[in-house]
Amino acid sequence: MPDLFIFYQDVIQVILVSVLLKNLRVAGIMTSSNGPPDLKSGEKHHVFMSHGSSDQERALEILEKLEKKGFKCCYPNRDFQPGMPVLKLIIEGIQNSQKVVLLVSKNFLKSSYMEFEVAEASRKMYSEKKVTLIPLLMDVDIVDVPTSIKAVNCIEMRKAGWFDRLIEGLKDAPFLRNLA
Repeated sequence: MPDLFIFYQDVIQVILVSVLLKNLRVAGIMTSSNGPPDLKSGEKHHVFMSHGSSDQERALEILEKLEKKGFKCCYPNRDFQPGMPVLKLIIEGIQNSQKVVLLVSKNFLKSSYMEFEVAEASRKMYSEKKVTLIPLLMDVDIVDVPTSIKAVNCIEMRKAGWFDRLIEGLKDAPFLRNLA
């Protein structure tokens, strides 16, 4: 009889832990380690991809790898409705995405939309008080990057393991404390 009691006690513990983990995932406190985090109400994408016009090929390579891993990505050249005001679409794309990935290159730094996209992504990060901006440094050194971008920890694509770091950054959304 005691063995049966111990068996049922273990079963109940397993059930309670699974219910707790499910509730943490639903609440957005914890995500499944096997894939991207769940999209919450109002979110359509995990990632908004921002890049300079001549970096389109590299951006598409990254996007393809992310989408194969289950991330839903907003890619302006593919997903924006033709004829709509571009600034409005950028705002909506950023607001409807969990994270903004900036593919920072020499070309991106010359882009007419760069400052606007960085400002909108930063505004989202500070208003939501959580990490939402991930800069990927493609062909630039950190010293050449504007303060508005390097104020956030950047991933250098020239270093091994950069894509794994990106995936981890997309999965984890720690809350920021004491943001003005």
